[in-house]
Amino acid sequence: MDAFHSDVAAAIGQQVEQMILHAKADSETRVRQQLAITKSQLLHVEHAVNQLRERAASQSLGLAGQQLQSQHSLLGGGNLADGTFLYARMAALEQKWQTEVKALKQDLHRTILAHNHNSDLMRHHRDALDEVRRKLEMQSAKPRVEQIDGQIEKVDMMLRAGLAKHRALDTFALRLQQMEEEVNQVFILLPAT
Repeated sequence: MDAFHSDVAAAIGQQVEQMILHAKADSETRVRQQLAITKSQLLHVEHAVNQLRERAASQSLGLAGQQLQSQHSLLGGGNLADGTFLYARMAALEQKWQTEVKALKQDLHRTILAHNHNSDLMRHHRDALDEVRRKLEMQSAKPRVEQIDGQIEKVDMMLRAGLAKHRALDTFALRLQQMEEEVNQVFILLPAT
């Protein structure tokens, strides 16, 4: 039975270890995928922001040149409106980018919390399995030895009691045989009437 309990505990332990490793790999894969998607999105937004900055810079240079020209020739009021629109669009894009980054940070935080929770669960399962394995080993080893020792003592006492009874019966049988012989001798000595 001891080997059976150990084998069962080992098999359960192996199965749970495989399940834990599988869950860990799944969790890590999901985190990697989520990070890759988020990185791609951030790169796209960063590229768009850089393009807008370049446009704004070129527009600013163009506006500065046109303003100088307008001062000399009193032209160029329309390009100033385009620059203001461009700055407004850039501000809106930066705000959207900040919102996306905030959402990304929240998603990453939730993913990290989920990963930590899974890690804690795996640690808890591993500790529980170790505790069950330890209890099985203690139950299968120590109580068996104590039970066997107790049973050996009981059998030994029963054998001694049986031996004492056997000796008492032998003594009684001898005494009975002696009494029969005495009775037979008395009957032999009695006169026949």
